[in-house]
Amino acid sequence: MTTAANIQRERGLSTELADQIFDAAMVVFAERGFVRAKVEEVAEAAGLARATIYYHFRTKRDLYVFLLQRGIEQMAAHVESEVAGIEDSRAALVRLVEAHVDFFARYQAFTQVVLLETWRIDPEADITPERILAPDLAVVGRVLQKAKQDKVVKKLDQGVLVSSFFGLVAAAAIYFSSYRTEFPHKQMKEALVEIFLHGVLRESN
Repeated sequence: MTTAANIQRERGLSTELADQIFDAAMVVFAERGFVRAKVEEVAEAAGLARATIYYHFRTKRDLYVFLLQRGIEQMAAHVESEVAGIEDSRAALVRLVEAHVDFFARYQAFTQVVLLETWRIDPEADITPERILAPDLAVVGRVLQKAKQDKVVKKLDQGVLVSSFFGLVAAAAIYFSSYRTEFPHKQMKEALVEIFLHGVLRESN
């Protein structure tokens, strides 16, 4: 499977240059969307010549796929490090939610581009949303699978459970990032943990 790291090596991108292009492109795509964004705007935001971008990426779509992969891989690595070593499944589930919200809050341009624009890309085999999101969904899946084995989570369909988790946390992040409202970091973590682990209905008297 092609990864952002593989692309970076193949294109001869140093880590510093990859970071520079990534940060600038995320801001431009977040503000303009994929269709309206121009490579020239990314180059200007990064402080680079347009030719530098095209030297490493043949087209805007080529650059865009790299951004999607790199962003998701970074999020997956962050979440993986946050849940690593947590043996208690309940605690791991709580941290799973919190780690995603922490990342979304810190990288709101990422939230808008990777989570919102991913669903607008052409449904080609190499960049389907399922494939782009795979690194993070794999981490989520492992935590949920262990929780099921420990009888903390009901034996629901794994695919539905994983997609429901991601949909819950991602939709909330997209809403607050895309509408430029204040990102309620602490409140979002508390609410999403409560909703995902316990639901929203009060216990009947």
